[in-house]
Amino acid sequence: MSNLLPVRARNAITYGKLGCFLLGMAIISTSCGSLPTEEQVNRDLYGNFQTAVASDRNYDVYWMGREFTAGGLTYKGPEASARAGSEGLGAGIGLNDPDHLALSYLPNCNCSSLQVTLYSHEAWDRPSARPPRPDLQNRAVQVNGHEAQLRTRFDGGQVDSRTIVVDYGRTVVEAVTSSIFPAPVKGRPTVPGGLLATAGPELNPLIDETTFLAVMQNLRPYPQ
Repeated sequence: MSNLLPVRARNAITYGKLGCFLLGMAIISTSCGSLPTEEQVNRDLYGNFQTAVASDRNYDVYWMGREFTAGGLTYKGPEASARAGSEGLGAGIGLNDPDHLALSYLPNCNCSSLQVTLYSHEAWDRPSARPPRPDLQNRAVQVNGHEAQLRTRFDGGQVDSRTIVVDYGRTVVEAVTSSIFPAPVKGRPTVPGGLLATAGPELNPLIDETTFLAVMQNLRPYPQ
């Protein structure tokens, strides 16, 4: 007499085990949660920006729109967080400061971003906001018909960073981009394959002066 179960009974046991396995995986997935997507990261930090600009400010709000393109990359923002402005003068600025707001536009890879910091004119005039930088090369440029300063820092003969400062009177806008490779951002893809995680202007199309100036023509009053 065969000790094998009938086919129908064996199938019932197999499906029962499979069902228990799938149920267990679903419970684990629900309890552990999932990593945030790039879209969720952008949405949450854009919400911070909307909350910040809704409060009373001692400056007018300027932005670059929700996104712009440069060198085949799409930069999305503005993202506002306590860590925004780490590459510029806005380091450590919080969302509730009525005299400053630090924003980030990040590309669709883990490349260097564009940091845009808004200052009230009183805050910009404080000596601590503008420490002496003899290593910067300055020249006058135009941003949407407004006079501006383009400041370039070199390191070893190569461009290390570029900064544009636009004085609108009540508001001073400082935009900074760097060739320094940033730390990974959760939910955001890494640099496209083949590029080393080292400093270099090839990782950031905004380091090119012509590209940077062209992109900065997107600077305008919010919410235009």
